[in-house]
Amino acid sequence: MVTLFYIAENYRALFDAFDDCDDLTDEQIEAYFDTLEGIEGEFAEKAENIACFIKELTVEADAMDAEAKALTARAKVKKNLIARLKAMLLDNMQACGLKKIDRPRARISLRNNAESVSIPNDAALIPWLIEHAEDCLTYRDPEISRSKVKAALQDGREIPGASLVRTVSVIIK
Repeated sequence: MVTLFYIAENYRALFDAFDDCDDLTDEQIEAYFDTLEGIEGEFAEKAENIACFIKELTVEADAMDAEAKALTARAKVKKNLIARLKAMLLDNMQACGLKKIDRPRARISLRNNAESVSIPNDAALIPWLIEHAEDCLTYRDPEISRSKVKAALQDGREIPGASLVRTVSVIIK
């Protein structure tokens, strides 16, 4: 099977060979361009097949993304229902004074969980912690805002370690 890479190599080799031939006849030049045109057509056909395959894969990937989003949404609804049903069971078992229900298809019991911290208002607590217990705070590492660095570079500012680059991509429609 002839690959796109092989066709491109032949195209480049034929193109480079033409530069070395100053004494070609008109028939040789015509044959050269016919060969070049044939290779270019073969390359275009192979590239078109690859582009069509990419389009198919894009449709499949998009469908999978849509299905994943739909499943995630459905799972979230189920998890919310589970939380509400567990809360209802807890409230009603506590109201009845029951700690355990043992049935053939389910065993339900109440458990005292480990202690956890409740902070209803983070913003109100932070100033106090800064003044009295800073060891209870953690600070995140700074993150680079690429959009702001880009804007600064576009405004002509020099930023060591950062530069504007333009890449090339393939567009298939």
